[in-house]
Amino acid sequence: MFSLASRIFQRTYASTSSAIPRAVQPAKAQAASTPLDVRVRRAAAIKAKESSPKRLSYIQRRRILQPSVSKTDSRSRIRGVKMVRDHRGVEVAKVLGERIYLPNIIFRMVRNHTPPGEAYNPYEATFRIPQSVTKTDIRSYLLSVYGVKCTYIRTDNYLAKVEDNSVRKYQHKKHRSAYKRAVVGLVDPFYYPLAVEDMNGRERWLREATLEEQFRIKQFKEMNKELLVKMTQKSSDSWSLRGDSWQTRAQILKNIWQKREERERKVRETAVLVQKLREEGKLASSSSS
Repeated sequence: MFSLASRIFQRTYASTSSAIPRAVQPAKAQAASTPLDVRVRRAAAIKAKESSPKRLSYIQRRRILQPSVSKTDSRSRIRGVKMVRDHRGVEVAKVLGERIYLPNIIFRMVRNHTPPGEAYNPYEATFRIPQSVTKTDIRSYLLSVYGVKCTYIRTDNYLAKVEDNSVRKYQHKKHRSAYKRAVVGLVDPFYYPLAVEDMNGRERWLREATLEEQFRIKQFKEMNKELLVKMTQKSSDSWSLRGDSWQTRAQILKNIWQKREERERKVRETAVLVQKLREEGKLASSSSS
C-alpha cells in the first residue's frame, strides 16, 4: 500500500510541479550542458548586440546620407510655384520641381478620308503617329498640350512592304515606312484650314495666284516637260523644240476649243453688224430685193 501511494505521489509531482513547457525543456537542457566558456562568449555577444545601435534599412541610411532639405520639408509632393525676387527686385514665379522631357515623337495631322459625294466630318481628326504610341498616350497628349477632348480613338497599323533583296533576305522599303493611323473623335468641331472645296471662286483664284507667285508651280511644270522631251529625244545638237508637237491631248483639245470660241465670236459680231446695217437701211434685206 505504501508503494502504491508513493507511485501516485510521484506521478502527481511530475505532472504538476514542472512549470517549463515541454517544447522548451530540450533547449534548457542543452543550454545547461553547454561548456562555461561557450556560455560566457555567447553572453558577451548578446550584450554587445544589445548595446550597438539599431540596424538601419536602406531607406533610412539614404535619408541620413542625403543633403539636408530643411527648406523644402514642409513642401507637399504636388509641385507648384512660388514667388521670388530676381536681381531687379521684381517678383517672378519660380517653378518648384524638375523638368520632364517628353519623348521625341511626331503627331502628323492629315485630312480625314472622305468618300466621294460625302461631306467632310469636322468631328473627327486623323493623325499619323509612331507605332509605339498607345491610345492612352494620344488622349493624354492632346488634352495636356492642346486642350483637345476626345470621345473615341480608333487606331490601325500600316506596315511597310517587304521585298526580296539579293544582299539581304528581306528588306523594308525606305520611302514608305510603317506607321500607325489614329482616328480621334472630337468634342468640339475642327475644320481643316484652307480647304479648297470650301472656297468660292475668288478665294480659289487668289490661292492659285499666291501659290504661283511664291512657288512658280506652272513654270516648273513647263520646265519639267521640256526637260523630259529633251531627255527622250536623240542627243543631237541640231534638235530643237518645234511648235506644239510636245503638247498633251488635253492641251490639244484646249487649243481646238479656243479656236472654236474665236470663230463663233467672229460669227456673232458679224451677225450683229449685219443686223445694225439693215436697221439703218444701208443694207437691203433679201425679202425686199
